[in-house]
Amino acid sequence: MNRRYGFSSLFIISFLLCLASCTRGRVPVPAVQPPAPSLSDAEAAFRNGQYQDAVHAFQSFLASDPADPRIPEARLRLGEAYFAMKEINRSLEELDQVVRDFPDTSQADQARLLISRIHYDQGNADASLAELRGLLVRSPSRAVGVQAFLLRGEIFMQRRDISLGLSQWKKSLSMADGQEETRRLYEEMARIMGQSAVEEKTLMQIIRETPGEFPADLSLFVMGKRSWDGGDPVKASRFFEKFHSLFPAHPLLGEAKNYMEQGARLASLSHMRIGCILPLSGRQKEIANQVLHGIQFSVDRLNASFLEKRIELVIRDSEETPEKAKAEMENLAADPDVIAVIGPLMSRSVMEAASVAENAHLPVITPAAAAKEIAKTDGYIFRNAMTNSAQAKAIAEYAVRNLGLHTFVVLYPDDYYGTELNGSFVKQVTALGGNVVCSISYKRGAVDYRPQIQSMIRKDLQMTLSRNADMLAQDQDSIKEWSRNYFPGFDAVYLPGYAEDVGLIAPQLAYYNISSVQLLGSHNWNSVELIRRGERFVEGAVFTDGFFAESPHTDIAEFVEGYRRTYGEEPTLFSAQAYDAAEMILQTLYRGGKSREDIRKGLLAQKNFPGISGLTHVHASGDMEKELFLIRVENGSFRQIN
Repeated sequence: MNRRYGFSSLFIISFLLCLASCTRGRVPVPAVQPPAPSLSDAEAAFRNGQYQDAVHAFQSFLASDPADPRIPEARLRLGEAYFAMKEINRSLEELDQVVRDFPDTSQADQARLLISRIHYDQGNADASLAELRGLLVRSPSRAVGVQAFLLRGEIFMQRRDISLGLSQWKKSLSMADGQEETRRLYEEMARIMGQSAVEEKTLMQIIRETPGEFPADLSLFVMGKRSWDGGDPVKASRFFEKFHSLFPAHPLLGEAKNYMEQGARLASLSHMRIGCILPLSGRQKEIANQVLHGIQFSVDRLNASFLEKRIELVIRDSEETPEKAKAEMENLAADPDVIAVIGPLMSRSVMEAASVAENAHLPVITPAAAAKEIAKTDGYIFRNAMTNSAQAKAIAEYAVRNLGLHTFVVLYPDDYYGTELNGSFVKQVTALGGNVVCSISYKRGAVDYRPQIQSMIRKDLQMTLSRNADMLAQDQDSIKEWSRNYFPGFDAVYLPGYAEDVGLIAPQLAYYNISSVQLLGSHNWNSVELIRRGERFVEGAVFTDGFFAESPHTDIAEFVEGYRRTYGEEPTLFSAQAYDAAEMILQTLYRGGKSREDIRKGLLAQKNFPGISGLTHVHASGDMEKELFLIRVENGSFRQIN
């Protein structure tokens, strides 16, 4: 080693030790700009429901070459993306521009159709009908014509002009291309008519006047569906059986048969019991009540279909002790009518009671226990709960595969939760080919995070210097200037902590010029405290969760609305996981299950269960792998992005 090299190294080490005094007023190093997204990238994001990403990609494409012949398609899709995001004014601006700039194209006709839908959704049926008349005069494509007549029929149905509405739907069906499109049209018509104000006597009159053809088929199906949704599966089965006999080759026959089969199975249910073991009087009683509400909401919905209770909940208090949980499991196992148990919640309680359940061949689903050892139990213990390792895997895969990030630092609370998430995240990133520069812990509830952030910067600079040996050969003034203008060498910061802490950490990171990197987090971010404390500094941050009450998915929205109406409170992750646990048991009963062994086999057969707490796959170990929710902070609120 020559003397100049050695002196430079000593200078750098000295600098790293006093970094805190020279980390202000930094000038970012110019970054290499990524290539503009292609139209195929934008289309892919749109198909995947990533509408914000699609908007950015379409805008980039439109700006790249205004003469590209694909501009009409891109601008139409941009309008559709805004519509999907409920940014209606922006959607109309883009759609109007398509019609104005490319009036004689198929894209213009599609734009006119969506404009008609927007007018109708905004309560302006007259403007919608006027737009549709102008569209149909132009003799649009078959596909656009099908949807135009469908929308006209919906408008007339809403106006209670049943005959005119049905005539428009008949035209739509006559233009359909094949059985699958016909089925989709019938499904949409049944939904609209079912939600309309058309009375039962009107539907019965239609059935009598048009036997064996449209619209008697639609009216009969709607009668069955209304009876089912109204909690009368016996009456519904009669309508569906008549539908089956009159229309044996109908596109909706498969759905009608499903209702008939479910009705027969429901009728066979009799005096079955599901046990619940929960710490209702312990320190976890608040969570226990959330779990109980989730279970009750599921079971009560089923029992509402009958004049008498068919499924009974047997609720036992474990008092938050493993010994009491085991004793209650023994009591439930001794009752032959108890076909399954939901609970306990705590990992130690589950482990203590597991041998009792296995000896009695009694299926048990815990909706909360997170210990790794749960997955190692044999036979009859199932877990429907988000684990820390699942969280870390989901956010790591999203960061590396979707965002293209490769270099990370981790700042985590020094409790069990933060420590386990840190270890799992580092393991997942490494497996994906990424690199974690450093992991640094902090005390929960801290206010000043300067020591941790400065340590993070020192480690980042050390890593940068180790990769760029030529910097060591520079003179001391050049090195000092480079260090003063510090810019992060990593792509993202993973903060698996709590909303209250992260809301303070984010602004302090920005103070040290760590503001251009992606912030990633875990489910405890899901609190208004994150945005209240973090303000603009958490914009664009992404985190995982096992449940998102504001999800746009219809089944989740219906669950949330019903839960709020029933209990006067917000559903939580625990109530959602408990609801799904009960639904999986009941689904096995729908399919003819009658014994404990039937329930166990039915649970193991679940591969793509559409749970409120995420799409669920049950492994042979009893552990349930879930597709977690990815949530981004956008404009001061949370939005699901997957």
